[in-house]
Amino acid sequence: MSHAFRGLCAVLATPFDSSGNVDRSSLEREVAFYLDHGARSLMALGIMGEGPALTREEGLTVVRTVTRAAGPDTPVVVGAVGMARAEASVFCRAAAEAGASAVMLTVPSQTADSLAAGAEYLEAVTSSAGVELVLLDCPAIAPKLSIDDLVELSRQLDAFRAVKLEDNPTHLK
Repeated sequence: MSHAFRGLCAVLATPFDSSGNVDRSSLEREVAFYLDHGARSLMALGIMGEGPALTREEGLTVVRTVTRAAGPDTPVVVGAVGMARAEASVFCRAAAEAGASAVMLTVPSQTADSLAAGAEYLEAVTSSAGVELVLLDCPAIAPKLSIDDLVELSRQLDAFRAVKLEDNPTHLK
């Protein structure tokens, strides 16, 4: 199913309670706040949303909480950055089953010399999960992508829907 990503996509922070557990009620309030203020889609478990620091089950708790609070008409993007192919595939399938409509991935560092190998990774993960792709272009944690690379990936990957651009200076790219 294709979702139109239009307007504001709010990137969620992951709140924790005093015991260090995911604070579901605070997360639900955060989702409601963004939707009440015009967000058209949500992104959970981004690189600043604690995604890489959580266990798979904690991450899925976040995904389930966000998708339930957002409802079926709000696209939810889930970060799965820095995972090996098998791990990303399993996590993204579980996220899709929980209601996520897209995943955010980077081109893996080990594929830096081959855009084709990067595309293969992205295709394998998104197709196994049946979700759309938001490509994170962030040279601080992944290979630097040129505009031509981004265009080529958008042409090669059926699941490609958007880019989250963090390559400074972003306005030039």
